Amino acid sequence: MKRLSSRSLQQLCRSLARTCRQTQIHEKFQLDQLEPYCVKWDKIRAWRFSSWKRTLHIHLVNLDRCPERVTEFCDLNRYLTSVSRFPAIDGRTLDLDSLVRRGLVTKDILTMCTVGAVGNAMSNLTLWEAGIARNQVVTICEDDAVFNYGFEACAEKLMKRLPNDWDIIYWGFNFDMFVAYDILPGVSPSIAIFNQEQMRTRIKEFQTQTIFPQPFKTVWAFGPCCYSISPKVPPYSPAWRTVGLDNFINAIHREISSFVCIPPLVVSKNEPGKSTIQDR
Repeated sequence: MKRLSSRSLQQLCRSLARTCRQTQIHEKFQLDQLEPYCVKWDKIRAWRFSSWKRTLHIHLVNLDRCPERVTEFCDLNRYLTSVSRFPAIDGRTLDLDSLVRRGLVTKDILTMCTVGAVGNAMSNLTLWEAGIARNQVVTICEDDAVFNYGFEACAEKLMKRLPNDWDIIYWGFNFDMFVAYDILPGVSPSIAIFNQEQMRTRIKEFQTQTIFPQPFKTVWAFGPCCYSISPKVPPYSPAWRTVGLDNFINAIHREISSFVCIPPLVVSKNEPGKSTIQDR
């Protein structure tokens, strides 16, 4: 783990971050579509589901054209007790010209984002709106997320330690980038660097390992494979500019109460060749 001065950290963050105009939700998602997916694939029927009103009910974001990714998710995370599938907004089917006319995206959006990234961002933002409308915490994960066996127990305990005004907490992030957080609030930030290749070969060791996570204020994080967001999250601002969901959130860390779980309770193999976010 390396520590940098605040100035060095800011310079590093600026050098890694590209920005584009904020993308917003292209349409309201019907809340009655947020249903368990236990009838679509055989391997999911045995799962136990509870109402999404449960604090750590997990919304699995998955494209209809990728059922095999849900099968793999089930095989790896069968012990989770409260999960439902959210049918992701497919960037390939978006009418970008219509979105431009309605002022939701800029004409050059695809020079800075893939259509997959636009669809992914809108899927997540739609769930944010659903949580705000229901005044409930929403926990969201990608379909390549891998959970530690102790996730539910550890996450629930950790959330009780968060301040009342918390907005978002990352349970996991990509290992090909750094994570910056306030290890000593008001004194010094810290940067953690990971070995993604090694992690990919030791998934079972990660899942079975006993983890004692701590919440730290987020400075910078990339690839939120799983996170929980409060219904108190501030409304969107046209001043926020970003590319991709992770940088969208990174752009507003200074304006919200954001935390990251260290060590992470969720990881992702983050395999670009299989990524639907990279769709162009």
